[in-house]
Amino acid sequence: MRCLGRLIGLILALFFVSILPLSLWTFNTQRIALAGDTYERMFADEDFYAELAPRVLPALLEGLDSGEEAANEISMLQVIDHLSEKEWETISLGLVPPGWVEQEIDRNLNSFMGWLDGEQDLELVFQTEVLRRRLSGPPGENAMQMIAAALPDCTAEEEQQFAAYVDDQADSTFPYCRPQNSDLVNELGSLLTQLRQDTTEQLPETFDVLEEMREAAQAEAMTEQQREHAEKAFSDAELNRFRSGIRLYKRLLPLTLMIPLVLLSLIVIVAVRSSKSFFRWMGPMLITGSLFTLVPLFLLPFVINELSIEAEIEGGFAAGGALMAEVVGNRMVHLLVGTFTWPILGQSAALIGIGFLFMVLSVLLRYPGEPRETVPTVQYVVSPYQTPSGLVTPEALTRLDNTPAIQRTPPPEKRDN
Repeated sequence: MRCLGRLIGLILALFFVSILPLSLWTFNTQRIALAGDTYERMFADEDFYAELAPRVLPALLEGLDSGEEAANEISMLQVIDHLSEKEWETISLGLVPPGWVEQEIDRNLNSFMGWLDGEQDLELVFQTEVLRRRLSGPPGENAMQMIAAALPDCTAEEEQQFAAYVDDQADSTFPYCRPQNSDLVNELGSLLTQLRQDTTEQLPETFDVLEEMREAAQAEAMTEQQREHAEKAFSDAELNRFRSGIRLYKRLLPLTLMIPLVLLSLIVIVAVRSSKSFFRWMGPMLITGSLFTLVPLFLLPFVINELSIEAEIEGGFAAGGALMAEVVGNRMVHLLVGTFTWPILGQSAALIGIGFLFMVLSVLLRYPGEPRETVPTVQYVVSPYQTPSGLVTPEALTRLDNTPAIQRTPPPEKRDN
């Protein structure tokens, strides 16, 4: 019967080791990933808004790009692509302030979290009035001058191509470079000024991501590229199913924490017979389960790099997908993984320490009924011998607590003559 109990206990211990990592990750996901305060604190601490700001305008323009522009027209996206990353980051500071990015993300993040909790309808809206005002004002003029100076120098062939474009020759394309001829330099300034005005008109005052998504799915006359985006776009039903899954996941949190406790209780019932065996069972299970909990921390960075998170979001939200992919992209996921690291490490370290303590106690404690170790009794064989005070015989020797005691016989009495 005892062997059967140990076998059942071993099976339950394997289940516990498998479920403990899942329970800890589920608990931290609920406490960290599904809390809006986590993202606000994480974004502010890691300069997320400042690093995201240079990518906002290209993402907005990419979402509004219908793909129907003439091949020879200048595109703001192409201009930005021909600049180095560091140059565009410097230029974009005057066009896209990080404070505006933070305000827009915080508002939409609160709306998304409220929608997950069922407290309000989902709204993903970006107010672009700040961008329009800066593009049309002095910051926009300064930005175009900086762009003209930052463009790469034209080669001789590109200089001829630039002149052909200015003369409106057929099949001419803009070379996206800075010419050396002063007249062509003036033409470049005029072209960039017109491009700035066109970009300002292209930006809507309110960019509603969900409305753009619905319009893309319902459009009748679509190009092949638009039809491909419409097929990948999320629907309201898919978004509602996603919310239902998250809300069910949050409701099941107490159950995931109770399962390891139930398994531990069953092990105590079927396999534990003393305090020594209790610590002997619990110690190795806590240590092993905690070590398995740490494994995903080493694998997540490699797994995330293989996931196409940005591509799925960009296709799912159609016109607004490029902007949403920049906000909810790999950088945010990497920051979230970093936020998970310390809580998981702390909890696992605490459980490993408790498990080690239990193993030490299992060594020190004895099983019930186990006799104490006693010191063996040593017997001496002593022959009679003569001492100055008398004759010592074996019968005169006694042992009390392993300490020999010698009884001496008194000397014979002297007789009076």
